[in-house]
Amino acid sequence: MNIYPQNQYIPYTYLIGWSKLDRWYYGAEYGSKSKIANPNNLWNTYFTSSKHVKEFREKYGEPDIIEIRKTFIDEEAVRIWEHKVLKRMNIPKDERWLNKSDGSWNSLNSEERSRISKERMADPEIKARMIKAQKETMNTPEYKLKKSLKSKEMWQNPEHRKKIKQINKKPETIELKSKAQKEAQNRPDVKAKNSKQLKEKWSNTEFKEQRLILQKEILSRPEVKAKISKSSKELWLDPSYRLRNLESRKNAPVFYCECCKRFIKGLSNWKSHLRSNKHKKNLIGVP
Repeated sequence: MNIYPQNQYIPYTYLIGWSKLDRWYYGAEYGSKSKIANPNNLWNTYFTSSKHVKEFREKYGEPDIIEIRKTFIDEEAVRIWEHKVLKRMNIPKDERWLNKSDGSWNSLNSEERSRISKERMADPEIKARMIKAQKETMNTPEYKLKKSLKSKEMWQNPEHRKKIKQINKKPETIELKSKAQKEAQNRPDVKAKNSKQLKEKWSNTEFKEQRLILQKEILSRPEVKAKISKSSKELWLDPSYRLRNLESRKNAPVFYCECCKRFIKGLSNWKSHLRSNKHKKNLIGVP
């Protein structure tokens, strides 16, 4: 007869065993999403999450000892108690027990860690809380410094550099990075941050001069000139582009340069003219 209310969340610890074989397992059920933890589940719908127990059952049959040891009110309490019992009795190191860890995070293998993480992240509240905590941790100066030092240390390893380069050359990696970068650039907060940083940089006279020198050097390269020329010719082959260009020119403002004695149509052309060497030479001769 069931003494526990049905469909009620009651996390618990349990003991199962094969007394004739002297093999035992101590565990806990505390899930609340895909299956609600309840003592009535034990050996009816819940048969532990251990693959070692599953393998033992398939080989030797069902256990003859199935006991509910203790009930709790929440997941944290049952996990603490399970870890306490397993550690106190040194169960993972005893060959009579099928437990391979003491319930602590460091003692779990990758499969158990993955399972627990997926169960936790299925809860929207826990997921939001974990993401928030992670962001707060990653924004601390201590974490950033530690991460930077670790990355520099790893980058000194030639095998690590080779591995990273191979990963970055994969088409799927390039596509993912491009997609993530485009999404990030379209975010209002990222746009505002980038705009602020650029304005601060360009307000520095030394930076501005260096950038203009670099830009001039790049634009003077034959391959860059050829690329720009090719791109312009391709654009002019498009009738819709020519039409838009002509319409914009019709309404463009007209400027007159006193020192060069000529009319300039369009703001962009006017700015280009003011930066031109010809205008600067004429400007020197103006009284």
